[in-house]
Amino acid sequence: MNRMLLGYSPDFDLFEDARATGPATGRASRKAVTFDTESAGLAAELLNAASGQHLSTTLGRMVRAHAPHDAVAPAAAELVSLLRTAARQSLPLVAGATARQAGTTYKRMGRFFGIELEGLSPEDQEFELARRFAQLTREAAHQLAIAPAGLSPAAAARWAARRAARRFAPGWTQVLDAPGAAPSASAGRWARHGAGVTVLNP
Repeated sequence: MNRMLLGYSPDFDLFEDARATGPATGRASRKAVTFDTESAGLAAELLNAASGQHLSTTLGRMVRAHAPHDAVAPAAAELVSLLRTAARQSLPLVAGATARQAGTTYKRMGRFFGIELEGLSPEDQEFELARRFAQLTREAAHQLAIAPAGLSPAAAARWAARRAARRFAPGWTQVLDAPGAAPSASAGRWARHGAGVTVLNP
């Protein structure tokens, strides 16, 4: 995509983030979301670099911009790897969706972020997904910068990804919390010794 969509401002409701509380209706509470021009710009970057090495480079730059400390550099690389995997589940251009599959694909990807895309054109749906992914990436990088000490790079990246997903991508939390996933920081602090991991505070 060669054009910048910074003026894009859809008029529809998104699910409020997981931190919000509302009436016990069995569904997430809803409200209009204020448009974020920074995430719009990042979304345009993602759409312009939605494949191959360009995507990794763009994600790496976005993560480093919001988690700039040298101490988290190894964990940043792990986080980029996690985000690349998430992009295949949530960005049509990365997933390689065809026009025939687009309607179903966009609906499924909307659920990844806990949003509804009905009523938007395919192009606007694609952009909104990229915008939400940009928000997810930015939040994951913020969380990585405050990850607990003592975590291995892989564990710190997953800790940050999980916390960001709880806010911006509830569909991703199911993957991150699946059996076999690395334990979260709440389960204890970890130290890596060669090929092994030692639990510091189980």
